[in-house]
Amino acid sequence: MKIKKGYWIPSLILLIVLLVGLSKSIYDSLHPTLTIGIYTGSSWDVPNSRQYRMINYITKKFKKDYPNVKVAYESGIRKSDYINWLSEKIVNGQAPDVMIIPQENFNVFASEGAFKNITNYVKRENIGHKFYSGALAAGQYNNKQYALPYETNPTILLANQKLLKQNGLTDLNKVQNVNYFRNLCHQISIKKNQYGMTSNYNWYDAQLAYGSKLFEGDNHALDLETPKVRAGFNLIEDLNNDSQLHNVTSNMFDQGSVAFMPLNFAQYRTHTSYPYYVTQNSNFAIKTLKMPGKKSTPASTTCFAISSQSRKTGIAWKFIKLVCSDKQVQQKLMQNHWGCSVMPSVIKTKETARILARDESFKDSISATQLDAILKDETVEPKFKNYYTVLARLDYQIETALNNGDLASQLFNIQLNINKQIQ
Repeated sequence: MKIKKGYWIPSLILLIVLLVGLSKSIYDSLHPTLTIGIYTGSSWDVPNSRQYRMINYITKKFKKDYPNVKVAYESGIRKSDYINWLSEKIVNGQAPDVMIIPQENFNVFASEGAFKNITNYVKRENIGHKFYSGALAAGQYNNKQYALPYETNPTILLANQKLLKQNGLTDLNKVQNVNYFRNLCHQISIKKNQYGMTSNYNWYDAQLAYGSKLFEGDNHALDLETPKVRAGFNLIEDLNNDSQLHNVTSNMFDQGSVAFMPLNFAQYRTHTSYPYYVTQNSNFAIKTLKMPGKKSTPASTTCFAISSQSRKTGIAWKFIKLVCSDKQVQQKLMQNHWGCSVMPSVIKTKETARILARDESFKDSISATQLDAILKDETVEPKFKNYYTVLARLDYQIETALNNGDLASQLFNIQLNINKQIQ
């Protein structure tokens, strides 16, 4: 059969278009572009002039193993704008394949199905043991793993060794006993112009000290009537009474009149005021301790997750596994970020010990062994959709009752109000 004259040209054009489309499809499948959602600056609101150093290092290392994969990300997104940017991308069906997720936003996104379930990947490759348990739990929701931990920022306790020795304490390990810690703070505070603890040690820290579980059961109901919860409230009321309801500030700690002060690790490492200011301008030495109690260390952990919209799950998994569980990457993070690696094998290295000791201000203050113990002590926060919104409301109501001196009489109403808001 002959093609009629004049018809062969459109047929040829159509064939060329089909071949070009097929070639592009084949090329794209062999040379995929993996899109990454990240933000500039530090996750912990501390100065960071090296915001792109890590992602560039990771990208370069990733491309050594997967040279055909292009890694792309949108630069210049501030952390304060990132969640709105990411939400809009998800709604429009344009979510990046891989995304960094701050802990305070994880529950909401996980509950709305924004992430792929990577539980089987973690089990199949047996990498769960590489992480601190508290950090790994930050990427879990409804007993499933939706993200891998990338960087964590625990709260540590700074101690004024001179003031403590003046009050008879030479064994700092005793501070881990909550009742001893409570009595010691009282003993210090009854003396003129001395205080046991700064005011940023709050009611939630006191609850963690006693191992309180505020939200229990499948419905995550708030229970403020248990013995442990009562003990936690008694502790914070005692500390408040010892301070005579004064705002015991960080400046007062600087001046040497306060025994203890909580501080997150990223703030400690940047040493804008701690511990550099203290050790260089004061006549006392500080020591870093774990928060009083067991499993009582508050922490915030950023994670990397794979978008449920992504069609590149396999290569996306390889990327987040590299970012979060590769020892070289995590060691580089300790050098370039102010938080902590999420891997014990990195925290325990000589390189980490060197990083912690490289400034004069850190010497004799914190060791890699101490940091390891602190990270093992990280608490696991409840996992329900609006936990952080509920916690903020609970915090406001409890702080108001504490300031008004009527906490005991308000607990039932607070519990009733909060339980109506849990989702």
